[in-house]
Amino acid sequence: MADQEPKNPWPNLDVGELFKQFQIPGVDVSKLIEGQRENIKALQEANQTALQGWQNLMTRQTELMREAFEAWQASMSDTAKTPPAEMAQKQIEHGQKAIEKALSNMRELLKWPSSRRPTRRTSSGSASKRASKKSRIASAVR
Repeated sequence: MADQEPKNPWPNLDVGELFKQFQIPGVDVSKLIEGQRENIKALQEANQTALQGWQNLMTRQTELMREAFEAWQASMSDTAKTPPAEMAQKQIEHGQKAIEKALSNMRELLKWPSSRRPTRRTSSGSASKRASKKSRIASAVR
């Protein structure tokens, strides 16, 4: 029983048809439903933008990790070719370069949200969108 998927109790439920049955005087149900469809579409777009941002961030982190491993491999082979008397100094130099690069990468990733953020609507655009939504709701109730 535990391996059975839960079944949807209302597989063919159409909320629009359900609301039309109530027949509330002065309320245009189809306009209300259309308004909600627009809200869902806006939410989907926002989620898509957020997902794309996370994917870009993960891609950049992967690139940084690859670069770090390549630099580590190069420093190990360079250190192996160094005479024993100079090996400690080489290791210190490579360690300092690695730390500087790691700090630079951290600074880049800290700035990532502000530098890679998609353009946002201005406050006037948001206000006009809210006003438009209010007028749609008001027209649906008339």
